[in-house]
Amino acid sequence: MSDLKKQVVDLESSTGISAQESDEYQRRWKDDRWDKAEKMGRYNRTRSHLNFEVAKGGVVQSIDTSRSVPRRIQLRLAELGLKNPNLGNPYKPRRLVAKIIFGGSREQMHRLAFGDQEVNVEDKTLDQSHIHRNKDIEEWAKDIYRYACDKWGEDNIMGFYVHLDETNPHIHCTILPIDDKGQLSYRKVFAGASKWICAQKMHQLHDELAAINRRWGLIRGASKVDTGVRHLSSEEYNRDLARRSYELEHKIAAQTLTLCELYGQIRQAQKRIKGLTTMLSNLADKRKKLDGEIKELKKRLSEDSFERDRIIEELDKKQNELDDVVNKIADKESKLTDANQKLSDIQAEISDRKKHLSEIETATNKNIAKSATAAVVQVSLESIVNSFGELVSKMTSEEDKALFDGTLLSDLAKHGSGVITCAAYLFAGYVNQATEFAKGSGGGGGGSDLPWGRDPKDDDRIWALKCLHQAHRMMKPSVARTVKRKR
Repeated sequence: MSDLKKQVVDLESSTGISAQESDEYQRRWKDDRWDKAEKMGRYNRTRSHLNFEVAKGGVVQSIDTSRSVPRRIQLRLAELGLKNPNLGNPYKPRRLVAKIIFGGSREQMHRLAFGDQEVNVEDKTLDQSHIHRNKDIEEWAKDIYRYACDKWGEDNIMGFYVHLDETNPHIHCTILPIDDKGQLSYRKVFAGASKWICAQKMHQLHDELAAINRRWGLIRGASKVDTGVRHLSSEEYNRDLARRSYELEHKIAAQTLTLCELYGQIRQAQKRIKGLTTMLSNLADKRKKLDGEIKELKKRLSEDSFERDRIIEELDKKQNELDDVVNKIADKESKLTDANQKLSDIQAEISDRKKHLSEIETATNKNIAKSATAAVVQVSLESIVNSFGELVSKMTSEEDKALFDGTLLSDLAKHGSGVITCAAYLFAGYVNQATEFAKGSGGGGGGSDLPWGRDPKDDDRIWALKCLHQAHRMMKPSVARTVKRKR
């Protein structure tokens, strides 16, 4: 059997399933989302009718979109009497679910899914609605489903979707990790108490699946636990990058909201501390006054025997008042200590959250930079090749060499990194940052009096090319002008 026909098993822990991920699993997309997906180069909508899910009892059926995966998780937790540990806890979320992809080498997976039919995965605009689903892919999926049921419990499978509209047929399986005691525990079900146990569990998973997949012409490959490598296509990378950016943006929003709430708690704690401090000061004054009055009554008691009974009665009254004040002082001092500790805890949490927020923002900016730079670099390299080819064909004399002056090729050759960075800012929508960067790098920062902005008809390629040429103009030393925003 060819080494190329290998099984694929990718297990990833997650703090939950987002609505965006659920919509992707179930293909609950509108036309605009389908258009965006097809532009990514991974999907072909005309094959989406081939997608299916394996439901309870191992029933193969069309994908049920009436309940999202997050809703299924919510209902299962309620059925077990469990709460989602991540609700109201965005700072230290726990691993809630396992996301597993089952698949194999493209050649064999296509054979299982489509048989001898010719399926074009390169041309995403090609109408392939005539393609029908091969029975083998259903039987393979049912075998994997039965394995998942035996391994983790059928009631804990939150989604089992088979996609045939992407480049390579595969299964998306979401598992809620419920242990044998009915408790939610990713560590017990999937990870184990140590990295060594986790690795052993993954080895066992690959071995058990290999026994099933052998029937379908797939053999065991090397686990990413062994290699430390996950192989991603460019489409998978871009999709994962977009997903992580989306999640990071939501985390930033959650952290910002929590910080606002904590600042509110600080104000309340400060008010309480101020109130307790004032009360303690008043009680201290009252105690001092009572101490003086008691001292005076004791002196009179030793000197005046005629009013002894009245003085003793007054002394008892003052002593009771003093005891009450002392108790109140002790109570307020205890509450003040607690309030100061709470204030300190809140301040420490704010410090930690600010640090965490900074880390998230850094990660988000890196994600944006990666995505934007990747698009700009791709089109810039193409532009360089095209420009170079045109110019070389004309270059027959010194005069011809002057054709390079002021061209994109010439400027990229001199300071290509700066032009690309500036273009990446523009691509991401950071016009002000692009302008400041251009100025800080010696450029004019402008170069066009035309309104600037992305046309809704522009795809990423056209938009990246516009950004590249605009960055080329902005980086040229000239009269400083800023790019006007499109209104």
